[in-house]
Amino acid sequence: MEIRIEGKPVFAHIIANIEPGETIVAESDAMASMSAELDMKASWNGGFFAAILKKIFGGESLFINYFKNNTNKNLSLHLTQATPGDIVVKELNGNSYCLQKMRISHQIWELN
Repeated sequence: MEIRIEGKPVFAHIIANIEPGETIVAESDAMASMSAELDMKASWNGGFFAAILKKIFGGESLFINYFKNNTNKNLSLHLTQATPGDIVVKELNGNSYCLQKMRISHQIWELN
């Protein structure tokens, strides 16, 4: 699988070249475009009750999508994010990471 990130740093999006037999898992709102031959399957994010809890308490998607290449040629999948920002590829190599959404808020104070 070949993954490229384009549009950096503000409007980053992923272009994945999926080889035959490979599968990518993504949140339900991440797919921007895909090859017509890709098979897409939607599923609850960890089961019905787990998905509801993740949605309520974690703000995650109710569904996740599985994109599988069942052909004998390479196919493309374009993934994006809901808000502008950068995307970084992090190889796990047996390690685990905790990732969270980060919200930066600005306050405007009016001085008299």
